[in-house]
Amino acid sequence: MKKYVAKRDNIYAGTLIKKITPQVSIIDSNGQEFTESQFPELGITNFQISGGLICRGMLFKINDKNLAEDLIYESPVDYNIEGIKPELNLFDDFVITEYAKLEELLKYMKYSEDLTQEDLKEIYRRFLVHGWWLKRHLDLFGYKKGFHGYQSTEDEILPREIADSLTTINLSKVVKPNPEEPFAKLIKKR
Repeated sequence: MKKYVAKRDNIYAGTLIKKITPQVSIIDSNGQEFTESQFPELGITNFQISGGLICRGMLFKINDKNLAEDLIYESPVDYNIEGIKPELNLFDDFVITEYAKLEELLKYMKYSEDLTQEDLKEIYRRFLVHGWWLKRHLDLFGYKKGFHGYQSTEDEILPREIADSLTTINLSKVVKPNPEEPFAKLIKKR
């Protein structure tokens, strides 16, 4: 009997990023630079720029500390998930974004409720590494190919968020651990 690793109802796909706050200068036409304290007198009430380095697409489960636990790579670090408050906050500059729960997709694809490591590797290859399955089945998510790309339709069989998350991961083409990740040299494939 094969040992299961994770439950189907706790499988997510998302993008791991390293948050980066870029340096921004606001300079008028005369070359004068403005500081943040001068923003109110300029009429600027809100100014925010954020960015991030895409580290990789990740298949994960949410553990008991509300952190993302990698299901494909053995990593000494579990990551924060955007919008979920963790019990611990060790590496808060690394965060999972653009994530979606895959339960309905996996159920539709007839995966068992108890997933083995082999199941997880197959899911990872099919949906995160190779974009061919998603590209050929966007109609399941309420998208159809039109003259200028894909358009939304009302015929949504599976949640659109899943396709959006998988598309973001597939567009980045990054699925292996990034050297920028904490303890990157210790991250090994399961």
